[in-house]
Amino acid sequence: MPMTLYKRQALRELYVTDHDEILRLQAEWQLHPLRKDWYTLDRCYEIWDLMQKIKVLKAERKAVILAHSYVVSEVQAVADKVSDSYALSLEARATQDADVILFAGVHFMAETAKILNPEKTVLIPDMLAGCSLAESADEDDVMDWLDKLRAQYADLVVVTYINSSAAVKAQSDVIITSSNARAILEKLPNRNIAFLPDKFMGAYFQERMPEKTFHLWNGTCMVHEQITPEEYQRILAHWPNAVLVTHLEAPPKTTAMSHFTGSTTAMLKYAETLPPGTTVVLGTACGVPTLLRQRLAKLGKERDLTVVGGCYTCPHMERNTIEGVYRALLTMQPEVKVEAPIAAQALKAIERMIALAGEV
Repeated sequence: MPMTLYKRQALRELYVTDHDEILRLQAEWQLHPLRKDWYTLDRCYEIWDLMQKIKVLKAERKAVILAHSYVVSEVQAVADKVSDSYALSLEARATQDADVILFAGVHFMAETAKILNPEKTVLIPDMLAGCSLAESADEDDVMDWLDKLRAQYADLVVVTYINSSAAVKAQSDVIITSSNARAILEKLPNRNIAFLPDKFMGAYFQERMPEKTFHLWNGTCMVHEQITPEEYQRILAHWPNAVLVTHLEAPPKTTAMSHFTGSTTAMLKYAETLPPGTTVVLGTACGVPTLLRQRLAKLGKERDLTVVGGCYTCPHMERNTIEGVYRALLTMQPEVKVEAPIAAQALKAIERMIALAGEV
């Protein structure tokens, strides 16, 4: 049967149960044309069945599900909160009633939730969901690097992007996210900044803060480093008037040609302000265009923008499947733990971030 008929049948079957879920699946089909085999009629039934089971298990376990905006739409659909790293950090910190936090994201995010909630059980759908940025910064290598810098610069402050392990956070003075980085960096009196692990983000802020000296760790995001000027030129060849909206983790030459550069949340807010008829490119990981469509739908502007190109799949975020969410709640595994001495030191840097940034 042609895939379009499968899609129509799936939508017809789901319509009477949950119209919002249909919108999410429609967005996923539009955003991932190479993945239409994921959403055959049988697959839609499987997803729906698992979603119902997850709702039951959430209540039984007294669990809250936090999902990053890069995960697939059906996982976003079962989450209590979907956002970027900083908003989810605040959400994890504010979690009071739940006994269990299931973090649909990558390992460092679940570690952060555990650091902020040491008394709660923190689960992740797949323990192998890592991060190229976090993995680029080995704790021993970072320690050696910082020792050398501290010997040279008495005023050195260690600013660490949240995409890092708990052990590296524990060596830091303050944590930042893409949402609050500028606000925090501007408040620091130090001239010399050890910025890790994202060299592209560090270079972006170095250019805009010439009064400071950024000492950069050599790390990159394997997803955002693919968003090159050449890739944007290919997109512009088809949509010459497209507005380029790019994440801070992209290479400097890419952000330089963008109309707007910022965090995931800032990208979404900017896109919402674009006039009707605009063609927009979201230069970031897949999942964010889905969020934009949902947000526009709530504003009654779902037909105002055309989203094209620029979406790249994060293989680590792809490990967050609806099956994995169900399995984690069913078995209460895999559980993320952080050694107490490391957690205590990392917490100081995270709390300083929250104190400096507030609700940015």
